Order: sequence, then structure tokens, then C-alpha cells
Amino acid sequence: MLNNVLTFLTRTLDRHVRNAASQDALVLLASLSDRGEDGAPDVSGKLALTLVNIEREAAAPTPTIRKDNDLLVKSRPPLHLNLFLLVSAAAATGDKGYEQALGRLGRAMEFFQSNATMTAQSMPEFPDGLDRLTVEFVNLDMQSLNYLWGNLGGRYVPSALYKIRMLTIQPDQIVGDVQPILRIGAKTKG
Repeated sequence: MLNNVLTFLTRTLDRHVRNAASQDALVLLASLSDRGEDGAPDVSGKLALTLVNIEREAAAPTPTIRKDNDLLVKSRPPLHLNLFLLVSAAAATGDKGYEQALGRLGRAMEFFQSNATMTAQSMPEFPDGLDRLTVEFVNLDMQSLNYLWGNLGGRYVPSALYKIRMLTIQPDQIVGDVQPILRIGAKTKG
């Protein structure tokens, strides 16, 4: 499910950023920590989407009792996740490389701002099994930005961090039966 969401976001953003004349992908799902190593994708002149954190959403409801074929069953609670996605604009070498990188980053920010809530009705390739995804810009102060890029092991390039809410992983494992409440009453002492 995680890979489906990230692939969906990469493809959808690429269609928005790429102009009609360009056939090459301009948005890649890539780790920035292995930039420059053999076998690592070349992100020069492209936008790189990098998953930098996964957070458990504690505020989401976690029902564990459900009806299954006229029986009440207890299952493992779902895991609700928020994904932190870094959109980085690596400049290509040349006169206009930095300017083009900033333009692509701007188009990515425009895309996420205009598509803050994504559903199957609003997006043609929306992943199955999801209700919706919401996108929030995350504001980082200079110190946090420095820590993030230091942890990635790369030199800074213009970037924006987004929080993608909420991916739910629901195990289909039943852990037991639950007996229904058949009668409500109170005993009184006499």
C-alpha cells in the first residue's frame, strides 16, 4: 500500500510538472542519501520525491470489533499512518538549471496546494483501498531544515516538505469472537 501511494503521487505530480513536449519523467521517487553512488538514479534537473518519515496517527479512531457473517469478531486495530514527503528540486548543470529547478518546485507546490484533498473521484489513478489523501505543507525552521538535510547526507537543494494524511493499514486477521449483549438490566440488592 505504501508503494502504491508513493507511485501514485509521483506519476500524478509528473504529469502536472511535465510540459506536453517532454517525454522524459521529471519527477522521480528517489532516496537522496545515495545521490552520486553507482546505480542511484540521476536526479539532476528533476524533482525527487523522498519519504523522510512515517508517523502513526494517534487521533484516528481504531474500531476493533466488526460484524462478519452475522458474528461479531475482534480483529487487530488498523494502523493509521502519515507520510512525510520531501519534494526536492535538483538543478541541472547549465545557465538556466537553477531557474528551471525553482520553476518545477513551484509547479509541484501549486499542484499540492490545488489538490489538498485527493479522492478516487478527483484523481483518475487513485490507489484502491484508500478513502482519501490530504496534503499539508510542513513549515520547517532553518535549524530543522539543516538537521533534515544533514540526516539525508546531501547538500541542500531547494525543497518543500509535505505531510500526507492518512494511509490506513488494516490487517484482515481475526483474533477472536465477541459475544453480543442480549439484555440490559440491573440487579438490585434487597
